[in-house]
Amino acid sequence: NEVCKYARNTGQAAGASIPCSGGTLRTGFSSVFYWSSSEYGGSNAWFQFFMNGSQYDYGKGNSIYVRPVRAF
Repeated sequence: NEVCKYARNTGQAAGASIPCSGGTLRTGFSSVFYWSSSEYGGSNAWFQFFMNGSQYDYGKGNSIYVRPVRAF
């Protein structure tokens, strides 16, 4: 969700309670689906649709964009 906010240049505050919405997509990002690092059961994980900020679970065997992020 935070990467979506950055990618869409929304200017929204950080925090999971604020869903990604608005803004304009930055260069280098696609408006499609990106995997999250969060699992949803043993065979699914969450992904986020950068076009509108929606989140869904999907089978881990599927190919979707990924954007590595490291935080300390």
